[in-house]
Amino acid sequence: MKSPKDKRILLINGKPIDYALARMPAEGSFKGNLAAGATGVGQPLSDRDRYLCEQIAPTLKAKGLMFVGLDVIGDYITEINVTVQLAFVSWILNLILILPPPYSMPLKRG
Repeated sequence: MKSPKDKRILLINGKPIDYALARMPAEGSFKGNLAAGATGVGQPLSDRDRYLCEQIAPTLKAKGLMFVGLDVIGDYITEINVTVQLAFVSWILNLILILPPPYSMPLKRG
């Protein structure tokens, strides 16, 4: 499997989940969006991912941002996604997608 360029890292109260949701573009496409046909693959955080989380976590916590998704392309944060408490279910679904087997659940778009 080639290395993903686009991934989502989930942080809960400033602490990253150990696996990122790597978004692998469909064959012949450059789009890492799952709705555009990309495949979501759980991938352990790299040292760089952990470094990015360590750098931004104090600011997120100081602002009271409990559930955050960092979009990372290459080695850089490109977007910070913030959700409200009521959207916690979507975070649980994201976790199911990125955890390794036997905890993971395959996702097919059709």
